[in-house]
Amino acid sequence: MKFIAFFGFGLLLLYLVYYNLDQGYQSYCAEEGIASEDCSLANRVANDLLSANFTWVFVALSFYMFSNISRAIQWSLLLEPISHRPKFYNVFLGVMLGYFTNLGLPRMGEFIRSGAISRYENIPYEKVFATVVTSRVLDMVLLGIAAVIALIVEADKIMQFITAYMPGIQSLLFLVIVGIVGLFVFYWILTMKSDNAFVQKIQHIATGFKDGLLSILKVKKPVTLILHTVFIWVMYVAMTYVGFWAYEPTAGVSLSAGIVVFVIASLGFVLPSPGGMGTYHALVIISLSFYGIDKLDAFSYAMILFITLQIGANVVFGMISLLLLPKLNEGKEIKMSIPE
Repeated sequence: MKFIAFFGFGLLLLYLVYYNLDQGYQSYCAEEGIASEDCSLANRVANDLLSANFTWVFVALSFYMFSNISRAIQWSLLLEPISHRPKFYNVFLGVMLGYFTNLGLPRMGEFIRSGAISRYENIPYEKVFATVVTSRVLDMVLLGIAAVIALIVEADKIMQFITAYMPGIQSLLFLVIVGIVGLFVFYWILTMKSDNAFVQKIQHIATGFKDGLLSILKVKKPVTLILHTVFIWVMYVAMTYVGFWAYEPTAGVSLSAGIVVFVIASLGFVLPSPGGMGTYHALVIISLSFYGIDKLDAFSYAMILFITLQIGANVVFGMISLLLLPKLNEGKEIKMSIPE
C-alpha cells in the first residue's frame, strides 16, 4: 500500500512537471510568434538533446550530483548539533526528494524533505526545517558573493541587467524587507509572555525553530561546513560553464560570462515557479543576449541544461528516493516528531 501511495505521488509530480514545462513553452512560442501547431514541447526537447554534446552534458551532470552530495553533507553537519548525526543515505535521498517535489510543487520541496528527515531520523520537524532555512541563508550569502564577483569581472553586463529590469530587482528587495519584518515578528513571538495555551504552543515551535537556526553556531566541523558550502556553488558555476561546451552556438562563451549567466539565471530559482521553470529559461535568454547569443540558441542551451539536470537527475533520483526511503527505514520505530 505504501509503495502504491509513494509511486502515485511520484506520478502526480511527473504530470505537474510536464504540464508546467509545457505551459511555459507555449507562452514562449506565443511571445515569439511561433504557431501553436509548430510548438511541440516533445519535439523541441528531442531536437535540443540530439544537438547536444553528451560528453559535456555528462560532465555537467556529474558536477551537479557532486553539489548534491555536498549539500547532503552540509545538511548533516547542521542537523548534528540539534539531535544526532543522521544517516547519510536518508539525508541525500531527502535532498533529492525535495528537488523533485519543487519541480511539480514550487517551494514545497523544503517542507517535504524536512518531513522525511523528521520522520526517518526522529528529529522534531521545526528544528529540521530551521536547518533548511539556515542552508538557504548560506546559499544567499554565496549567491551574493558570486554576484560581487560577476560585478567585478563583467560590471557593464550586470549594470545593463539591473537598469533594464529594475522592477524585478525592486520586487526582490521587497521580499528582503518582508523577511526582515518577519524576523522582528519572530523575535516578538519568542519573547512575549502569555498564559494562553495556543500562544505557548506557538512559542514552543518557535523555540525549536530557533534552535535549528542557531545550529550553525554549534557545528562540530565549521571548516568542513564552509568548504562544502563553497564547493556547492563552485559546482553550480562549473556546470553552467561546462554546459556551454555541450551546445555548439554557446561553446565560445567565456568563464566570466558563465558567472554572469549563472548569477542572473539563479534568480529564476528564487521566484516561485516549479523548479525555476520558465523564469530560469527567460533569465538565461536575457543574460546570454548580452553576449550576442540568439534567443532560440539561448533557449536551447537552457533546455539542454534544464532537461538533463533538473528533469533527468532530479526526477530519476526523486523517484528513487520515494521508493528507497521507506524501504531503507523498514523495521525501525518511526514517528513524526511534531510538538504537542
